[in-house]
Amino acid sequence: MKAFKWVSALTTAAVSISVGHSLTQTEQNDQSSFTLSPSKRYPSNHNLDLSIPIPPRPPNLSPLYVTVLTRHGHRTPLPKLPGQSIEEFHSIWGYCHTTNGDKILCNRSQLTPLGEHQLFIIGQNLHNQYIEQDKLLPSTFDSEKLLIRSTDVPRTQLSLCRLVQGLYPTISTDTIAKHAVVLDKSKETLYPNEKHCARLRELFIQAFQTEAYLTKVNSKEVISLKQQFESEYNTVIVSWLDIADELRCRQAYNIELPRGITQEMAEQANKLAEWTFYHGLTGGFSSHEQKTEKLELARLSMGRFLFEILNNIQGKVNSENVKVASIYAAHDSTIIPLMEVLGHGHILEGVWPTFASNMIIELCQDKHNNQDKYWIRVIFNNKQIDLVPFDKWKTDILHLIPDDFEKECIAHSKDALPDYRW
Repeated sequence: MKAFKWVSALTTAAVSISVGHSLTQTEQNDQSSFTLSPSKRYPSNHNLDLSIPIPPRPPNLSPLYVTVLTRHGHRTPLPKLPGQSIEEFHSIWGYCHTTNGDKILCNRSQLTPLGEHQLFIIGQNLHNQYIEQDKLLPSTFDSEKLLIRSTDVPRTQLSLCRLVQGLYPTISTDTIAKHAVVLDKSKETLYPNEKHCARLRELFIQAFQTEAYLTKVNSKEVISLKQQFESEYNTVIVSWLDIADELRCRQAYNIELPRGITQEMAEQANKLAEWTFYHGLTGGFSSHEQKTEKLELARLSMGRFLFEILNNIQGKVNSENVKVASIYAAHDSTIIPLMEVLGHGHILEGVWPTFASNMIIELCQDKHNNQDKYWIRVIFNNKQIDLVPFDKWKTDILHLIPDDFEKECIAHSKDALPDYRW
């Protein structure tokens, strides 16, 4: 396991945290401590509404364990625009924070002050629900009761830090760093890890060789759009995800689109990138004949993470797990496949989950029902999307957990797997 490298508290434009100290009680209560006002500066149609409280559960249910999964907050684009200088990039995106507390000019794929703010508010919402109302979580951070985990990426690590600071405003970043779990990338389960699972990579490659994909990308509409972007950027378009990523980051941060790119072009590129991303993550499978491959993709993409979730919950049911919560900071490539394998893919409607999108899976107890004593409640972006007896939920997902992940990851083809771009 890897440890976070945060060495001091962080100064942030989203939350008044100075180097060397945690939030004071005055700062916790004083909304003026936020130097940015997302409701005034950032467009609501491109950002998650964080004012919605966690929905109430039926009065006969009380929570025993909660699993929280969040996508990182708003970030800068993953790639730079073709021909864009680093000076121009810095002039557009300004300053960000590193995980060790430094304030620097933003680099690619870095959490922005807006992203920090989003995760802090999510932490506050969790505090209000599970500490103030439910009394489920301890009032002060206790690693015996709470697991915190992030992927090995700075933007998710800083997102986790901000969330935990919202949940426990007096906590030091040294404490967060000490207890946060980060797995080596070769062992990571919080996203489809195709770089370390040859069969999963093979299935993704097959998705981009399907007739549906080739027909889509070679259609007159897509070719025309590609020519428009290539003309404006003066380069060959390789990945629609890269193109749309720049546009999405700008729209959420209220930054004007690149010169020559119209709103209509941006919307078309976003929709095409969404379709491409979903097509890849779901393997492009739709027919009944591909049911076996679709199940295989689900097992290899999210099966190990599902096992971790189920194992924690089952341990609580068996009175073997002393923890009461697990919090994970991850990616859109976690949210989408997990929603799919849990049967909630239709909720997303093929639309990209916004920055800071989050899922909550509650294990609840019904003290008045001996037949269905335990229940699972699923919440997505603070809207309840499922409430089902635990035994049924468990039965529905057991077949998605690999029996032997390493064996199932062996590629079917003996040929070397080709490179591909999403």
